Amino acid sequence: AENLSDFYELCKGLELARNFQFPILRQ
Repeated sequence: AENLSDFYELCKGLELARNFQFPILRQ
């Protein structure tokens, strides 16, 4: 469970970074 939680946190961080670096792709 702890590992899955960390993985979820990591995915959220990667998505935030992706949205910040490539905002045009989201639109």
